[in-house]
Amino acid sequence: MTQRAMTQDEINEMMKRVVEKMKEMSPEELEKMLEEQKMSFVRAELGFGLDADEAAYRRAIAENDLATLLQLDSENAARIQKATPDAQQS
Repeated sequence: MTQRAMTQDEINEMMKRVVEKMKEMSPEELEKMLEEQKMSFVRAELGFGLDADEAAYRRAIAENDLATLLQLDSENAARIQKATPDAQQS
């Protein structure tokens, strides 16, 4: 199935609906949503890792080094879990 890009009018309409939905949220719901967004951002940033981690990934991919890729993935998951112990990872 091919998807087409949204038009600017469609994007504007979607954004209006989002703003209205947020206005309907209770302070508790809004706080919970923002905390979840923050944790998602933290996990994403940790997933990027350091420049050295990125270089190690590039080397492992270039060399088709599955063992190193698995090790790097494990280290990445451990960093994320350590930084966000209460968050469920998807």
